[in-house]
Amino acid sequence: MVETGILGPEDRVELLGGHLIQMAPMSSGRTEVVDRLRQQLTNRLPAGFEFRVQEGLEIDEYTRLIPDCVVSGSARGEGSDIVLVVDVARSTILDDYSARRASYAHGGVPEYWIVSVASRCVRVYEAPAEGEYAQESVFYSQGTLRTDSLPALALPVADLLPLDGTGFSREAVEQLAWFVDKLIPLPPEDQAIYEEEVAKLKKRRLPDD
Repeated sequence: MVETGILGPEDRVELLGGHLIQMAPMSSGRTEVVDRLRQQLTNRLPAGFEFRVQEGLEIDEYTRLIPDCVVSGSARGEGSDIVLVVDVARSTILDDYSARRASYAHGGVPEYWIVSVASRCVRVYEAPAEGEYAQESVFYSQGTLRTDSLPALALPVADLLPLDGTGFSREAVEQLAWFVDKLIPLPPEDQAIYEEEVAKLKKRRLPDD
């Protein structure tokens, strides 16, 4: 699409399965996480690897995505293969990323991360095969992220997330409350406390997604 002139390198548009998708503007919270990724990964990447932010990644003639972060390179210093793609999720609903995940797997990207600020975790997908990832791991804020693609990497998840939890959006709080109501019924003695805490979260001055 870029080579034919339909899309320019600066266009904030993605092509997913033949459909053009307008990218949302970067919010302050999302930008903070990308900056943290840049700082933490750049300091920990072995020689021969490079960290890039929001560069177009052409999977095939029907799909050209702009992930938040890409790590490429080779430990042997030969070529510049993509080893990692990272997206920063704007809410707790990760179904929005299923098509992207399948596209990266189809393109042979060895590893895909979704940094979920609202859930305060990093989901790591590895071993692409037949348009999906065979392995999924979840690293929460108290844990240390380790992966096969970059075996020397040991990254505390908390270093990627806002320190005070302000990455929680109002939408994410409401979604979380809905899931808790539906999936985790509380005993009557705890229900009042739970509702009070949810009300406090909703009243907080939280950034937009």
